[in-house]
Amino acid sequence: MNKIVVSTRILPEWYSELNQIMIATGQSRSEVMEEAIGAYLGKAPAAKVTNRLDALERRVGNIAAIVAQSPPPLPKTPPRPPLPPRTPPRHD
Repeated sequence: MNKIVVSTRILPEWYSELNQIMIATGQSRSEVMEEAIGAYLGKAPAAKVTNRLDALERRVGNIAAIVAQSPPPLPKTPPRPPLPPRTPPRHD
């Protein structure tokens, strides 16, 4: 199917959120935008959205498993006691 290029200006906050969605879903900017416009128009295939949600849930589950397997953080070491004062050298 032939597609038409559309461009627009968006708020910087939206751009940041768009990039976060791209990273989280592994989609390109065009894919995210196309899916968002399709959802707005009521033409987004429900299966695609559901598949993306399922994929995200799997990724979150994988990350949670990795975090759970990580060793606990090392305890903080107590501060060292101060060194005794130095005695000046004797010159006898």
